[in-house]
Amino acid sequence: MVKTFRQAFRVKCAYRANSFLYALKQIPILKKAIPQEAYSVPVLKVLAVIAFAIWEIGLTFAPKAFYLGGIVLAPSISIADRYELRIPAQQVFLHILVLLTAAGGIINNKLLNSTKLAHYTVSLLRMDAKRYTLSDFVYQQIRFFAGFLPFTLLFGRLAKVPLWLCLLLPFSVVGSKLIGGAFDLFCEKRFGIVPEEGKMSFASTLFALLMLCSAFIPPLLGFVIPQAVSTVVLLAMIPLGILCIRPVWAFSSLGYKTLTNRLQVSAMNQMNNAKANAKKNAEKNISADPNVTSSKSGFEFLNELFVKRHSRILWSTTEKIALIVGCIILGILIVVLRFPDTRPGINAFLMTKLPLLWFILYALNRGMSFTQACYMNCDHALLTYPFCKKPGSILRLFRIRLREISKINAVPAAILGCGAALLLALSGGTDNPLNYAVLIVAPLAVSMFFSIHYLMLYYLFQPYTVGSEMRGGPYTLISGGTYFVCYMMMQVKLPTLMFGLMCILFCVCYCLIAYALVYKFAPKTFKLRS
Repeated sequence: MVKTFRQAFRVKCAYRANSFLYALKQIPILKKAIPQEAYSVPVLKVLAVIAFAIWEIGLTFAPKAFYLGGIVLAPSISIADRYELRIPAQQVFLHILVLLTAAGGIINNKLLNSTKLAHYTVSLLRMDAKRYTLSDFVYQQIRFFAGFLPFTLLFGRLAKVPLWLCLLLPFSVVGSKLIGGAFDLFCEKRFGIVPEEGKMSFASTLFALLMLCSAFIPPLLGFVIPQAVSTVVLLAMIPLGILCIRPVWAFSSLGYKTLTNRLQVSAMNQMNNAKANAKKNAEKNISADPNVTSSKSGFEFLNELFVKRHSRILWSTTEKIALIVGCIILGILIVVLRFPDTRPGINAFLMTKLPLLWFILYALNRGMSFTQACYMNCDHALLTYPFCKKPGSILRLFRIRLREISKINAVPAAILGCGAALLLALSGGTDNPLNYAVLIVAPLAVSMFFSIHYLMLYYLFQPYTVGSEMRGGPYTLISGGTYFVCYMMMQVKLPTLMFGLMCILFCVCYCLIAYALVYKFAPKTFKLRS
């Protein structure tokens, strides 16, 4: 099995290295600097392998730090402070951890998967399915243990969990994964169900939601599993996990091969169905009304037809979002008017938590769906015509689309901003009238940022292939970075006036820079991908 792991790891390194080089070649600045022969240059391959190793190490430790620090420890301390230490932080810590560990053992045990790498290794390279699956499973458990150990010690001790228990918690986590793996094989053997890694069934989704709600809602209400019970359950996972090694190990080679083939066939069918469904849904969302027309000409005519025929996924969705936002604000207004005790807290929140606006508008913006609709139902055909590749045509269509997506994103942002200003006035007001203006203008500026941000990414990186698959490495990376930045903004606490003015200034500058980048690079980058 060690030999199998070495061979599989070499394949994995080569696969990741080639993927890394491919992603670099998608960046316009580096595309010409990296020749096609780079895939066979030893030095570049070594650098790519080093980058993959750094990425692998980062994935081993960073998610565990976020999980234990942000999801387990932070709520534990907050709940303990809320109940004035009547419920100790270590008791809440263990309560949350035992339930989330139980959920993770079932839905994230890393035994069965249908990745492309597994397909290449088992189906194309004819590697033994059982040896490959078990060697990869052992490797993943070592990563779980190594990633959890330093942070159970760090965050566990901060929650005042006993040192001996902190040292044993990583063994409990690995034990839960072994139990989950054995349960997956039992389901396949007894019921013929293949619980594919990363694909949650209705039962597993229901179980995960039940564990998640049980982990956080009862502590907020003051009900926590006794520390002795949580400790016993976590420690029991260790011997139970050891007992589950045998069924995982004893599962036949033919069984693992059959499972692997079924998972890969299922994955291929899901990919094909996803493509067909995406196309079907896109066609269903296009209006077939023959009376849809326009009195305009040129690109304005094309844009107006596009907006009218896609009103179901553009304006209809925006109207629903705006209605939900309006109902939420109306509900908060009723609470403020009916319960005067809530006014100081809401006023303080509005005066210090404006950074939360970025994450809210990130979730509400329609930039990505707008550009996807543009490509699937317009640009994939339009870009085959030479006149649409001219710089003047590209920039003119960019301006028109920016105007449309800005209007779509501005509706919920305006409702949010006006509602926030009204809430501020009714909850006690402010000495500086500029705060009202900032609360109204800042959401509009941030919505404008998201409008031009996603449209700029679309024109600079054009991530979709002819088959409407997303293949743009830089596009995906920057989109992920956008989410991360917006998420981290929730942790910022600054006065509304200061942060609001900074947001408005930043958004104006970003719009100017984005337009300049599109003007310079879009004529070269906005094209069809093979």
